[in-house]
Amino acid sequence: MERILFEGGPVKIEAEEVEINGNKREFVRVVQPDFVVILAISDGNVFLEKMYRRGIKKDSYELPAGFIEKGEKPEDAAKREFEEETGFRPSRVTLMFKAYQAPARISSLIYFYLAEGLIKGEKRLDEGEQLSKMNAFTVRLDKFESMVKDNIIEDQMSLAAYLYYKKYTK
Repeated sequence: MERILFEGGPVKIEAEEVEINGNKREFVRVVQPDFVVILAISDGNVFLEKMYRRGIKKDSYELPAGFIEKGEKPEDAAKREFEEETGFRPSRVTLMFKAYQAPARISSLIYFYLAEGLIKGEKRLDEGEQLSKMNAFTVRLDKFESMVKDNIIEDQMSLAAYLYYKKYTK
C-alpha cells in the first residue's frame, strides 16, 4: 500500500512498504509527469537557458524543457514549451530518443526533441521560470561545445540531448 509523503504542483512523493529477504523496508519514489527537452540549432546557434536552480543553489545552463500537460502529445508539449521559454515556435520537432531520468526512484519518461524551422512567436514564462530568473539566449555551436567540454553545462538532460544529436543525427 502506497502512502503520499508530499504532494505539491506536479510532483508527488510516495512511500511503499516492501519486503526484502524477510525484512520490511520503505521504498520512496517521486511521481511526476513525463517531460520534454528540446535541442534547437539555427544558423549555427544553439538555444540555451540560464536559470537559478534552488536544488543545487546556483545557476544552471540548460536546453529548454518542461512537463507534458495531461492529455497533451509529447511533440505538442515540445513546441509549446520551446515557444513559451524562447519566444520562437518550431514548425517541426523530431523525436531523437526517450529515456527515464532515474528509473529506480523517478517515474517520469523524458522525450528528447530536435526543433527546426523556427518562427518568431511569443515568450510566456510560468511562475517557476520567473522565480528561477530564466534567461533564454543563443550561443554559437562551438561555444556550446566548449561549455560542454569545460563542464559549464552540467545538466544531464542537456548533455544527453546534445551528445545523442552529435553522434546519431548528423
